[in-house]
Amino acid sequence: MVEDSSIKKMAEYLLSGATMLAYHCPNCSFPIFRQNNKTFCPECGEVVIVKEGEEKKKKTVESNDSGYSEVIISKRGELMERLKTEKDIRIINEILDAIRKINELL
Repeated sequence: MVEDSSIKKMAEYLLSGATMLAYHCPNCSFPIFRQNNKTFCPECGEVVIVKEGEEKKKKTVESNDSGYSEVIISKRGELMERLKTEKDIRIINEILDAIRKINELL
C-alpha cells in the first residue's frame, strides 16, 4: 500500500506538470514519472531510460498496475470533495489541474 507521504509526492509531481506513466520502478514499485524529457522514479531517485516506447533501467520495468490505479482514483475523489468547499480561485485552479491530469492517466 502506498503511504501518505508517497501520495503527496505523486500529487506534487502531477501539480508541477509531470506525467505519471503506466510503468513502475523495478526497485521500489513506485510509479514512473516523466518531466522535462526525464523519466524517473521520484521515490528512490532512479533515472529510467526510455527506448522506443519501452521503459528500461538495466532491466525492463514492469507495466503491471500494482494497485496504483485505485490510489489515483481515490485521490481524484478526495480532490473533488475538496473542490466542493474551496473558495480560493488559485487553489480551485490547482485542484482542477490535478484532476485533469489524473483523468488523463486513467
